[in-house]
Order: sequence, then structure tokens, then C-alpha cells
Amino acid sequence: MKRVHYYSGLFLSIFIGVHLINHLSVLFGADLHLKIMGILRLFYRNPVVETLILASALVQIWSGLSLAFKKRKEERNNWNRLHIWSGFYLSFFLFVHIAAVLGFRYGGGVDTNLYFGAMGYNLSPATYFFIPYYSLSVIALFTHISCIHRMKMLDRTSKKKATYQAKLLLATGWIITFLLLIGMTDYFRGLKFPESQSGIVVSEERDRGL
Repeated sequence: MKRVHYYSGLFLSIFIGVHLINHLSVLFGADLHLKIMGILRLFYRNPVVETLILASALVQIWSGLSLAFKKRKEERNNWNRLHIWSGFYLSFFLFVHIAAVLGFRYGGGVDTNLYFGAMGYNLSPATYFFIPYYSLSVIALFTHISCIHRMKMLDRTSKKKATYQAKLLLATGWIITFLLLIGMTDYFRGLKFPESQSGIVVSEERDRGL
């Protein structure tokens, strides 16, 4: 179970890492973000690759929850608790996010590109849910990775160094979360949307959350 969870997580992490880099490119403009996404989609929307990504996500949810419940009676420190609770949130986020993206793409014919995701960052009252929802997903991801890194490094170096490295990963997650908030809101000015986004009509006069 642990081996399956580890390798499926490793594969999924590569995709998520590339996905985050694509999202961070919005700091340099929506056009660049969309251009990079168009190139990346040639690879990750390949039927074989996309199936592997979806399968890895489902395996992560199933195996992660199974391992978390098995460890519920083990002795826990703060890092173990962070590991478990960040995993719970990631399971929730992956399930909801994948269901939403696939539902809108195949059920509604919506292009789930930058503007699809950025609506939650910009349009009120959706911002009150989606900014914490997306932000916590990135923080939970880096929290989970930092906990795993610390656990593995305890066999190779001192506890102090392992903890320090884990904290650096945590800090990186918070920084990326803030940069994404800046980029997705066009530096807090409110990202401008096209009037029509593949079936989702956005009024320019609509109240923006930021």
C-alpha cells in the first residue's frame, strides 16, 4: 500500500509541479499563461497520459485515506498530524476539483483554462469560498511533501536538519500561494475576463471580489 501510494504520488506530483509553474506564469500576463497551457495540453491531454493522471489521483485518494485510518492509533507528533490532515484536505480537493473540471469540460463544453479557475479568485461572492479553497490546496500540498521529506531525511541526517528542510518547503508553499493570489487577481486589480468564456458569460460590470 505504501509503495503504491508513494509512486502514484510521485507521478502526480510531477504533473502538479508543471501545473503550478503554468499557473505562476500568469504573473507575466494571461496571454503567456494561455500559450504555455496550450503547449502543455498537447502532452497531458493525451488520452494515455490523462488516464494515468486521473488514475494516479484516484489511487492517491484511496490509498492515502486507507493509510491515514490505519495510522490513527499510532503515536503522533505535530508533523504526523500535519501529514495526516494535509492528506485529508488533498483528498477532498482532488476529488472535488477533478469532478468539477471533467463535469464542466465534458458536461458543459467549457474550456477549463485560466479564466475558469480565476473566476473564483475575482468574482464576488465566490471569492469567499474559492480563495481559501485554492490557497489551502497549495499549502496542504507543500505541507504533505514537507512531512514526507522530513520523515525520509531523518534516516540520513540529523533531526534538526531534517526539520529545517521541511520548514523551508513549508515556507515555499506559502510563498507560491501568495504569488498565485497576486497573479490570478492581476496584482489585486481584478483579472479581466473575455465577455464569453466557452459558454460562461461574464459581464464586465459584474462586481469583482478583489
